[in-house]
Amino acid sequence: MLRRARLWIALAAAVGVGAIVYLYTATNTTTAQPEEEAAFQTATVRRGDIVIFASGTGNLMPAAELDMGFRTGGMLVDLPVAVGDKVRAGDVLARLDDTSARQQVVQAELNLESAQIKLESAELSAAGAGDPNRLTSNRISLEQAQEALADAQASYDDVFDPARDWELGDPRLAPRLEAERAAAQRALDKARDNLTVAQAQYNLTAASLTNDTSSADSNLRSAQLAVEQAQLSLESAQQTLSNTVLLAPIDGTLAAVSADVAEAVGAQPILTLIDLSKPLVRFWLEEADLDKAAIGNRVTVVFEALPDEEFTGEIVRVDPALVTVSNTPAVQAWAAIDVSSRSVTLLAGMNAEVDVIAAEARNTLLAPLQALRELSPGSYAVFVVLPNGELELRPVEVGLRDFANAQILSGLQAGDVVSTGTVDTGNQ
Repeated sequence: MLRRARLWIALAAAVGVGAIVYLYTATNTTTAQPEEEAAFQTATVRRGDIVIFASGTGNLMPAAELDMGFRTGGMLVDLPVAVGDKVRAGDVLARLDDTSARQQVVQAELNLESAQIKLESAELSAAGAGDPNRLTSNRISLEQAQEALADAQASYDDVFDPARDWELGDPRLAPRLEAERAAAQRALDKARDNLTVAQAQYNLTAASLTNDTSSADSNLRSAQLAVEQAQLSLESAQQTLSNTVLLAPIDGTLAAVSADVAEAVGAQPILTLIDLSKPLVRFWLEEADLDKAAIGNRVTVVFEALPDEEFTGEIVRVDPALVTVSNTPAVQAWAAIDVSSRSVTLLAGMNAEVDVIAAEARNTLLAPLQALRELSPGSYAVFVVLPNGELELRPVEVGLRDFANAQILSGLQAGDVVSTGTVDTGNQ
């Protein structure tokens, strides 16, 4: 079945080519009369350049345009720049009266210093509050009271030993034992009281130490927070002071200045800074040329004010929606151009003619479009005029095509003569 399909395809192609040859031969036979021979035209295949491009118009745009103003209002006291001045990033553009801001910084510095002194004192208190040596004397007194109670208890137990009760029956020994027992009772009671006092004093000192430590820690944390708050206040005051100076964020040129010295200004922009070191060309193409507006495609730009200068670049952006230009839908694109090697003056808004190079081939074989015969979609052939005057139908591979010529990739050589039918190409 595959072979049969190929056979039918080959037969169909042969029939198609035969039909073209027949029609052309019939036309030749009909035009063989002397008055029709002049209508037969030819062209010579040659080498040359073919460029597929689209033309549009546009204008020069800065790479960056910044409207600048102060963050807060105030009296403008210095404006060292004017329209047209070139500035570098970091240059001073304007200053506000900073008297109040400087006073705020000084006050904030004093507050921070005071907070730091209080913090140092709190740190010393916290270090002393946690010293365990404060309990040493109380612990010693408690231990001594415990030992004294133990001794008093031993003496008490000795004199109140039942084994000595017999002494009470002896008139000579009874008074002495009674005196010893009374003294031992008093000593035991005193020892017990002393231990109670020593224990209470120890507990009180320990509790005080705990409270002091907790209080010292709390005071220390408060002092630390006060220092942090003072630091934040100082940073805020310093930021307010820095906001009285307007600095250039980029290299650029002053395009507009809308304030004067001694004028009260608010937070609205008073300066416009533009960067033309790497300018962009915003341009528009017809909607039908959308396929040529692709990022990376090369462009050539000629400004109306500089007709003898041609700049080159490439498309860097294509807007996603059509715009209206002169009441006509258009594709809006942006191209970066190289100005590094030029000493010319460029101004924002300059009008430009832009050519977008969608495709090109240099020193390639070219044949007139009128020589092409389409056998099927995307398949072409040409009639080659042989040296003996006969015509040969030859398949060719076609590349780029503009409005006049086609690039021939294969099938022909430079110098081949091809028929263009009855159209005069001017290249016979």
